[in-house]
Amino acid sequence: MSGPSPYEPPQPSPLPPGQRRAAPPPLGPNPTDLEHLRWLSIGHYVLSLLLVLAGCCGVFYLGLGVTAMVNPALLDEPEGAESTFMGGMFAVLGVAFMLFAWCMSVALYLTGRWLTAHRRWMFCVVVSCVIMLFQPLGTILGIFTLIVLLRPSVKVLFQGMPPTAVTATGIGDNPFGR
Repeated sequence: MSGPSPYEPPQPSPLPPGQRRAAPPPLGPNPTDLEHLRWLSIGHYVLSLLLVLAGCCGVFYLGLGVTAMVNPALLDEPEGAESTFMGGMFAVLGVAFMLFAWCMSVALYLTGRWLTAHRRWMFCVVVSCVIMLFQPLGTILGIFTLIVLLRPSVKVLFQGMPPTAVTATGIGDNPFGR
């Protein structure tokens, strides 16, 4: 039987004199991916802080609502069920806004932590989609975070696999070159 066996790996072809083979890709995580994840985590921390501050605006509505319920004369409103109802609505909406902003702030803070720790990929993707609602900063940060998180090399980084498991094409290394 002539020719190579189908069970043996193909042998590299000889190179013409004076030419060298290309160096294998470096082992370890891609430094560009690490830098992008670091910058994105800083962006998540900043947006988290801004949401904490925005959530504090709900305190104003809470105070306005409580004042309208307790003493409507301070707001030049007549006493009655209408001012009590509107005061209650202001108070409820103020508390709801505060809770939503502060919960999103915690989610953004955790996402920033987990981006640098390369953990909880799906949580980071979901939060990146949700923060796109906070225009314009959340939209910009969410889009860039998704672009980075959907790279095959970053997915491998979050899975804790060795960096040689993905090549430049995103396909796992095949020792037989097929």
